Amino acid sequence: MDKDDWSVDLAQEAFGILEAAFPGISRYQISVLHNPAHAAFTADGNHIFLTRTLLELCATVEMAAFVIAHEIAHHELGHIPRASKRLKGRLRVLAYILQSFVSPITHARREIEADTFAIDMCMAAGLSGEKCVQTFQVLEKASLDRGGVGSAYGIHAFYCDEMTSIQRRWRIGFYLLRYHGYYPVRVRRVLAEKHVGMDEPPYNVFLF
Repeated sequence: MDKDDWSVDLAQEAFGILEAAFPGISRYQISVLHNPAHAAFTADGNHIFLTRTLLELCATVEMAAFVIAHEIAHHELGHIPRASKRLKGRLRVLAYILQSFVSPITHARREIEADTFAIDMCMAAGLSGEKCVQTFQVLEKASLDRGGVGSAYGIHAFYCDEMTSIQRRWRIGFYLLRYHGYYPVRVRRVLAEKHVGMDEPPYNVFLF
């Protein structure tokens, strides 16, 4: 990682704003990886990783702060699997990833919790909630650009209010299994925009 890289500067600036409001998060270590994936992830050990490619999309300090705060949220909310604490190094990361595959519904719920926590954290640090949740607009477009209509919008069950609860849960459950415990970006975007008080769309979204 090049310490003079603009992406590192952006990540450090965003983390600095959060740290000024929450000094206790100084224990987290932020690293920027040169990787083609649009990704951010964490595992036990207080390490948070963001890819330069993701920061090329989320190129404002608000969006970068939201991404970092989302990963911090997984630690603060106790989402990191306990089993990983007995492991070291890369095995910790692997344990966290495997847990996400094994428990897609739990993982999906935790992602929504982390989104909400991150929004509150950013706003408490003085950042604009509306600018932070623009992250989802950017990620939604990126998914569509890659042909990922399913990951961007999901399936009819997320938006249809005519289904029974059992029908919806069945279909959403299979979706979460297929997409490894991630709700579609549009669903997370609607929930995030609602949380910061933005105008709601003319439709509801449903979770498992």
